[in-house]
Amino acid sequence: MKTILPILIICIIFGPISLIGITRNISRSIPKLWLSIYIFIIVLLFVTMAVVGLYPEENHPLVNLSSLFFYVLILALPPCMYIYLRQLLGTNESSHSEGFIEHLYPAIALFIVNTTSFILIYSNQEDWEFLEMTSNTMTYANVISLLFIFLIQNVFYSYLAIKLFKIHKVNVDDIFSYPKSVRLQWVVLYIILYIIFIIFLYLFHTNIIPANNWTFGLFISLYLGFICWKGYNQKTYTELIDEAINETPPSTVNLENIIEQETIEEKTSYGDYLIDDEKRENIGAKLDSYMNNEKPFLDPKLTIYKLAKGVGTNIKYLRYVISYQSNLSFVKFVNSYRVEQAKDFLTSPEHSVYTIETIGEMSGFKSKSSFYTAFKEVTNTTPSEFKKRLSLFD
Repeated sequence: MKTILPILIICIIFGPISLIGITRNISRSIPKLWLSIYIFIIVLLFVTMAVVGLYPEENHPLVNLSSLFFYVLILALPPCMYIYLRQLLGTNESSHSEGFIEHLYPAIALFIVNTTSFILIYSNQEDWEFLEMTSNTMTYANVISLLFIFLIQNVFYSYLAIKLFKIHKVNVDDIFSYPKSVRLQWVVLYIILYIIFIIFLYLFHTNIIPANNWTFGLFISLYLGFICWKGYNQKTYTELIDEAINETPPSTVNLENIIEQETIEEKTSYGDYLIDDEKRENIGAKLDSYMNNEKPFLDPKLTIYKLAKGVGTNIKYLRYVISYQSNLSFVKFVNSYRVEQAKDFLTSPEHSVYTIETIGEMSGFKSKSSFYTAFKEVTNTTPSEFKKRLSLFD
């Protein structure tokens, strides 16, 4: 029992958590449902390891059955890791699982092969040639799955996960003027820890790391604890978008006159829509006037939805005009105005009593770090250095 104690602790702690997560989120939250499934698969993997540790006899039926399920579960692990991220970061969250089941086809196929072979082996003990053929088929299928398919899956889905996060960063920068508060940066750690977990799993399966290794058990416990803490408390990207829309104040003008009907003639790239020169110049003039006169950038929670309503257009036209005129993302466009406002405050004697952090807040920045980052990006110097230079000239 001592040899599998770390594994048993993991199963006892996270087994109930994952089962509760599955039952609670079937009809409530698809992303959290997939997170629970992902954690449950990891728990089942360790259950199969625990069974092998409890019954050291190689030909014990439970050991054979657990080993067969182990190979099926590892093929389900990479796609579930990715499916959760896709549901978390996707802009079109589905209320069902259509479009995701095909990712589990390799695991389903191996499950059919293994269960069929297992049943045939234990129901035909007298036909030795048939038993040998069936056993070899099952063995080859599992070896190929572990050494080749599982490896390819992890490379493929890790690549997709990283690509998905990069797209998420672009989407956030095009909608929010406070991306650090919205960007799900912890997802990067989630992906890195997953890759480390897979390496540990290979080392464990090849007996390089023993079942009673407490370092391995501690890492898995921390990993599962981390994704439970972050995943179950994290709002999805869709929910963050909905909050941004709901926070947009109702327009005083008829929405039908403001949200122009989109007649997109050509789409040249992601988020890049062609409109005629007259409409583009008209929206650009309204945007410049609104930014300079109303100063919406002073709102630290400004979104493209709020700005579009203030200008009197839709977000796709506005995004195109911003890109066309300044070649900047939404957040960089807004921050350029904030930085200019901060420079005015820093050069104003009336604001000399304020700290640099307060100047950043007054200019519309939500945090000191975002203020310093944006200021240096625009001016190639920090606010502190900028203020020191002014004092030297004075």
